[in-house]
Amino acid sequence: DILKQMARIARKYIIIFDYCCDSGWLIRFIEWLEGPNYPQFIGESREKEFNEAGLKINKYLRVSAFGGAWLCTPANPVTLSENE
Repeated sequence: DILKQMARIARKYIIIFDYCCDSGWLIRFIEWLEGPNYPQFIGESREKEFNEAGLKINKYLRVSAFGGAWLCTPANPVTLSENE
């Protein structure tokens, strides 16, 4: 799962841009392209999905009629030694 990999390798922050809500014809077109899994995806809680991947949502910003951005921090951030 890509979110788990992001949480695993991030040091401090992760910014995720994605669809957040239904907003007319463009989203219906995307649903048609994506197939039967899209309604399930859009109906799920992003907070639950991110938490299960080891990410904590610090801030949410709606960036358009159908898109959102989430600023997250990993639950177990990577720490590097001085030599890295």
